[in-house]
Amino acid sequence: ALRALRALRALRALRALRDLRALGALGALGALVLSSKITEVVRKKLPFADPTERVDLLTIMQGRVLQIRDSNEVGNVIEQEVRQIMNIAGDQIAAQGVDNDVRDAALDILRYLPVRSADEITFVLQLAENASNKGVWVACANALRSMRLATPAARIALEVGKQSRIKEIREAVEE
Repeated sequence: ALRALRALRALRALRALRDLRALGALGALGALVLSSKITEVVRKKLPFADPTERVDLLTIMQGRVLQIRDSNEVGNVIEQEVRQIMNIAGDQIAAQGVDNDVRDAALDILRYLPVRSADEITFVLQLAENASNKGVWVACANALRSMRLATPAARIALEVGKQSRIKEIREAVEE
């Protein structure tokens, strides 16, 4: 997996593709590159990466988030992976002295979080409520705007957002 990650450095053009949906057109290669195993590899590599590498690693994670969302991957394991990715992005944003490009790449991940189940809605709402960063609030609001509610429980979970202290969240939920 580390060898695959090194090969991805050659794909620095991915950073320019802020919308990584193009990887979906790669079919099996995209699925291989953006498998659930990549989340763990990136998580382990991030603490030792310089800012340029962090942006690349976070962009890879964004690709994984888009793959999960666009291919409608669901289940407890997927929700745990999404929560892990969300926490990694949040940690990067909250880090003291974080590079602007790193922060922007982490916010991009949050903007595209899948929001389909009650648990995913709760994760996004909690992240926004616990954040003091307006960028996080706006990114979470964007994720909520693109939600695909799959169950009645998801609709009920969304009601909590109507009482949010954060204007951006309330507006996104009420749309």
